[in-house]
Amino acid sequence: MVLKKFLSYKINGTPVNELPTFKTADLNGNAPFKWVDDSENEPDYQVLCSVLTIVEPGNQSVKLASQFGGQATTDWKQNRDYINTIVEQVGFDNLNDDNKLESAMMNIGTGAQILAAIPNDEERDKSSFNILSQMKGIPSGVRKTRSLQLEGRFWSRLKHEIVDLGGGVTMEAPAFIYGLITIEAQNQIELSGNLLTKYEEAGLQGVAGGDNLLGIYDFILETEGTRFAPFDPVTNPNGGGLVTHPILSALIPSGFADMAGFQQYIIETFIDG
Repeated sequence: MVLKKFLSYKINGTPVNELPTFKTADLNGNAPFKWVDDSENEPDYQVLCSVLTIVEPGNQSVKLASQFGGQATTDWKQNRDYINTIVEQVGFDNLNDDNKLESAMMNIGTGAQILAAIPNDEERDKSSFNILSQMKGIPSGVRKTRSLQLEGRFWSRLKHEIVDLGGGVTMEAPAFIYGLITIEAQNQIELSGNLLTKYEEAGLQGVAGGDNLLGIYDFILETEGTRFAPFDPVTNPNGGGLVTHPILSALIPSGFADMAGFQQYIIETFIDG
């Protein structure tokens, strides 16, 4: 993607983002905000967010671009992607603390960088939920809400954990989990597809939730008799869910001592509500 910068139109020398209100006629046919290629020059506009401004001490340009940039794009993701071009050019670690925080709140940065920028687990949970709500649509029902909260907590608590799949292949832990709960070759009591999606769309909870089919509850609770039954190197070498899967068992979710503690938190917030 071409490097972008974010601009605000000036009315009598004052950028519109600093005005309490303005009339459409005051814009002289210009857009109040616009994203342009970094090389473009717009004399009637003031730069709010760019490679140059984003590193200045006390600068909060990412917040301004997040707050107003959506007015100059087709959707939230496009606005976020434009901000990301600037952050990537500068380097997340070179941002000031304010812009690190605002970038992290848009899921810009590595898991470790986001964890450092938003160290409070509950705040990071909230931020992750808000991101998913923007990306997937504001939830309109309890299943959708719980699903987004669960997925958000996987990302907020585990994105910093990188799993090694061997052969030089690594993956962020939440992405690996998404793969585990996406069934491709189904067994007798299973449906193909992603278990979280089936929970959202059809209310499929799983054998542990009283259904006769595999569901997301079974991954979390490691239900006996399913593919997610607790891993055992002798009796069940292909098993394991959230806690005992050989790759997941060694992970340390932020805010918890181990995966068992995280499992209990997920039970209380997702399953029990």
